[in-house]
Amino acid sequence: MLKKVYKKIQDGNNNNILIYGSNRSIKLYSAVSPWERDRAKDENRKPNISPCFNYRNKRYFLDEFMCVDPHAPDWMKEFHGYTHDTFFSGVLVKLDYEGETVKAFTLIS
Repeated sequence: MLKKVYKKIQDGNNNNILIYGSNRSIKLYSAVSPWERDRAKDENRKPNISPCFNYRNKRYFLDEFMCVDPHAPDWMKEFHGYTHDTFFSGVLVKLDYEGETVKAFTLIS
């Protein structure tokens, strides 16, 4: 169960957007993504490794995240990337500048 609300945003259409998270750093590690494993097998080559992290019992690869656009809403600009789990929820990330950790947050709209 999500407990700690990091931020609550009300958009222009009277909808609430909730961002949950502890603002805690999560260590990045390297692994081969399933799609890279399949692609490498098809191309008969060694698979590339990618940075990833575990968040809420799921592994996320940084390849899965879209960069936050400069024209995104102001509330989103403090984050570096986002991905969707469902139509109404997703994960936001903040990258550290040394490239060793991320901070992950759950987004529910």
